[in-house]
Amino acid sequence: MNKKVFFTIGLLILVLIVIGYNNQDSSIRTQTIYGSGFDLDSCDEISEKDIYDLCLRIYSNNTEEFEAILLTNKFHQHMGPNNIYGAKMALYAKDLLNGENHGISVLSEAGTKPPISCLNDGIMVAIGSTFGRGLISNVQDSNKLAATFSNKDKSVRLEVKPEMLKITQDYIANSLEENGGLTNNYFYDVREIGLYVWENMSQEDLFIVTYLN
Repeated sequence: MNKKVFFTIGLLILVLIVIGYNNQDSSIRTQTIYGSGFDLDSCDEISEKDIYDLCLRIYSNNTEEFEAILLTNKFHQHMGPNNIYGAKMALYAKDLLNGENHGISVLSEAGTKPPISCLNDGIMVAIGSTFGRGLISNVQDSNKLAATFSNKDKSVRLEVKPEMLKITQDYIANSLEENGGLTNNYFYDVREIGLYVWENMSQEDLFIVTYLN
């Protein structure tokens, strides 16, 4: 057998192996109409140490919340308490209303000015109630960590409790003073308080709940 034929046969075998591997690989994946392509199979997939350590401690307690907050922080591009409040708030409201992702309308009181408006990103990512889907809107001239969630004929308003909010507000105010503004050290501090909220403030303890009908 000449070298050219041998090379061609070898290349063909390699292609068949690759095709077979790819087909095998794709066969283990599922498909949904809503899936983001993001599913955390284990904490080992997490690249940053502080979140990896957090995952080892709390992932199994509430996998839906953990993955929603992980995706929220990826979307928001940094970690902070207010977007985490939003994710926890939205997931809690979904449970209270017996609702489903992509089906709950939201009237947010967080406005459009950071850092309070960061709440909106957590809400949108956690339950898919996005501006693009027309499921979230803002109260004009409002600046509260609160929102009203509606599903069919039921509505509930959730607001971060003042005593919980004071913990994060005092921490952030002290960091701004110590670090002289929005410096890298300030954002390290915001990340730390975000991790604290993520792990230690439960949905059930965080919010004032008011049913509207």
